[in-house]
Amino acid sequence: MSQKILSVDDSKAVRMLLARLFRPFACELFEAANGEEGLAVAVRERPDLIILDYNMPVMDGVSMLRQLRENAELRRTPVIMLTAESSAENIATVARLGVRDYVTKPFSEELFLAKVARAISLVARPTHDRRERKPDPQSERGGDAERPATRDAPTSATELAESSSAPSAAPLQRASVLVVDDSRTMRLSLTRALNELGFDNIKEAKNGRQALELVLKEPFDLMLLDMEMPEMNGMEVLLALKNNPQLGGLPVIVISGADQIENAVRCIEAGAEDYLPKPFNPTLLRARATSSIEKKRLRDLDRVRLIQLQTEKDRTESANRLVTQKNQILENLSSKLSKYLSPQIYQSIFRGEQTVEISAKRKKLTICFTDIAGFTETTDNLESEELTNVLNHYLTEMSVIALQHGATIDKFIGDAMLLFFGDPESKGVAEDAKACVLMAIAMQRRMRELEQEWRNRGLLRPFRIRMGITTGFCTVGNFGSRDRMDYTIIGNEVNLAARLQSATEPGSILLSHETNALVHGLVMTEEQPPITVKGFPKPISGYKLVGTYNDLVKAGRVVLEERDGLHVLVDLTKQDRSDVIEILQNILTQLKQPRGKVKQAAGAARRRKKGEAEL
Repeated sequence: MSQKILSVDDSKAVRMLLARLFRPFACELFEAANGEEGLAVAVRERPDLIILDYNMPVMDGVSMLRQLRENAELRRTPVIMLTAESSAENIATVARLGVRDYVTKPFSEELFLAKVARAISLVARPTHDRRERKPDPQSERGGDAERPATRDAPTSATELAESSSAPSAAPLQRASVLVVDDSRTMRLSLTRALNELGFDNIKEAKNGRQALELVLKEPFDLMLLDMEMPEMNGMEVLLALKNNPQLGGLPVIVISGADQIENAVRCIEAGAEDYLPKPFNPTLLRARATSSIEKKRLRDLDRVRLIQLQTEKDRTESANRLVTQKNQILENLSSKLSKYLSPQIYQSIFRGEQTVEISAKRKKLTICFTDIAGFTETTDNLESEELTNVLNHYLTEMSVIALQHGATIDKFIGDAMLLFFGDPESKGVAEDAKACVLMAIAMQRRMRELEQEWRNRGLLRPFRIRMGITTGFCTVGNFGSRDRMDYTIIGNEVNLAARLQSATEPGSILLSHETNALVHGLVMTEEQPPITVKGFPKPISGYKLVGTYNDLVKAGRVVLEERDGLHVLVDLTKQDRSDVIEILQNILTQLKQPRGKVKQAAGAARRRKKGEAEL
C-alpha cells in the first residue's frame, strides 16, 4: 500500500517542486494551498506525512498544527515544516507542537528527501509505473552512439538516507549572511566572494548601528564584522549582541586589518566566533563561514531540543500535578463517603475484600439493639437545634465505644441504634458475643458519666437506654437496587433483639438464652420470667445483665474464687452472711474428714435439708 503525503503550501511552485521530487516513489501526493484546506484534506485522506509551510493565508501552519494535535485521529501524524522562517523562536514554537523535522527554504533536495525517508517508508516505483522517457535525440541520430555513464538513482529510502547522510554544504551556503563594513569596496568584495562560494542570501550594513537594526528585524545565520567604523564600531556591536539574549547565539567573524590583531583578539574574547585578516583568503572565508554556520545550526538544534525537553518536563509535571489533585479529590471524596459506611465495610471495599454488588450470606452474629427510654418526653422542652446537638452528641459517644469494641454499625433509627458483631470481621461466635456484651456495659457506664453534662444543657431527666442482645443466624449483605444499596442484616434475631430491648427496664441490658450461655463465665446475669413477644410463637427467656464478675468483685457484691476443679461464687445481695459462713464451715468440715465419711456427711446434710424443707 503506497504512502499518502499531504503538501500544504500557498506557493504553487513549491507544490509543483514537491510533486516532481516524489514522482519516482510509490506514494500518493495530495495538495492544499492553506491550512484550512489542508486540515480538510487531512481529515478526509488520513495522510502518513504532512509537509507544512509556516506562513499562509486563511490559516497559517501553526494554527493548522495546533488543530491537528487536538484531533485524536491525526495528532500522531508526523509533520515536517518546509518554510522560509528560520528564526529560533519559530522553530521553538513548532517544536513545542511536536513537529518531526524542520527544513528551511531554499533547501537541499537530497537532505529534504532524507528527512522524509526517516519519517515514512519511501520505496521507488516499479519500472513499468514510471513515466516513459523521451527518446534521446543522439540515439535517434546515431543509433549505436554510447550514452554517458550515469549513476543509478536510489531505489529505496534506506539508500537515499545513506547517500545523504554526510552533511551537505549547499544548505549552509544558502544561509542568511550580514556583511558589516564602512568601506563600500570591502562590502562589495566580501559579497562577491560569498556569491562565488554559493551564498546568495546576503545583506549589507555600513556601520554597527545599521547592523543592529537589521538583526533585530530579521534572523541571520552569520555576521562578517569590521572593527573600525563610524557611529558604532565592531567592539560595541559585539557587546550589544552579548547583552541581548535573543542575539547572543549569532556567530560573528571579525574582518580586521593585519595591524589590528590585538583588537581582533579582544573581540574574540568579547564573543566573536573567529576572525580573518584583511585582505582575506576566499578559501579561509569559506571554511570559517561554513564552520560558524554549522555550529550555529547545532546550537539552534540543541536549543530546540532543550525547549522540547522542557516542554515535556512541564507536561509531565502538569500531569503529575493533575494526578495529585485528582487523588486529593478522590481522598476527600472517599473520606466524606466513609461517613455513611461503617469503617469495617468501608475498609473491606477499598481493600477489595468486599464486592459492591447485590449479594448476601447466612452467618451467626451477635446483634445489639439500643433505644433511649422516653426520648420524646425527655427532650420535649428542647428547641430543634438543641435537640439535634444533644442527639448527635449521644450517637457520637455511643459510636466511639461501638467502634472501639469492633462493632459494625448497621444504622441509626432516630435515637435507636442497630449494631452487630461477626461480619465483615469476626473473632469467633463466643468472642463476638463477649465483645458485644462488654460494649453494652461500656455504653451504660458512659451514659451515667454524661448525666451531669446533659443536665447543664437543659435536660430535666437524664437519658436512660434500654439494650437487647441476642445471638443467632442472620442474612447479612448488600440489599437494594443496582443504583442504591444498603449493607444490613435481616432475620428473626434482629427482631428478637428489638423485642428484648423494649421488654427490659431503662438503664438495663437483657440477653437472650444463647448469648447468656456464650458469656456465662464473663458476666453475672439474672434469669427473668419468660416474655411473650410479637412474632415469636413461644415465650422467650431473658437474662438481665448484672455486671462483669471482675466489677462485682471489686464492688464487694460477690465473692468469686476459681481454681482447677473449684468454683465458688457467692452473691452477697441474695444470701445472709451468717448462712454463707455456715455453708462454708460445713464444706470445710467435710473436706477434713476421710473420703468415705465425707459421703456420709454429705448424705446426712441432704436429709437434714430435706427435713427442714418438709417442716
